[in-house]
Amino acid sequence: FMILMPHSDVAAARSMGERVLRDLGDTPIDIGGSFAQVTFSAGAAAGIDYSPEALQHRADLALYEAKRSGRARVVVVADPPPHPAAADLVHVRP
Repeated sequence: FMILMPHSDVAAARSMGERVLRDLGDTPIDIGGSFAQVTFSAGAAAGIDYSPEALQHRADLALYEAKRSGRARVVVVADPPPHPAAADLVHVRP
């Protein structure tokens, strides 16, 4: 699914992704009497010079990077990068 956050910054997108990640991880799912933990990975993209389709593509690339790098994480791509020292920041150009 996709969450659109117009007029939001990269920090807000990261915060939303981390909130969903935390909430899903804290809530076991009942599947016929057996409980399962759900994991969540998210990709977020921000930038002012991109079409909606390009932003969606960039967020998709970030999502796949989150899954490749261990799952259950949030990866953000942004122009310019929000903070170069962020350990999980992946800067991808389409």
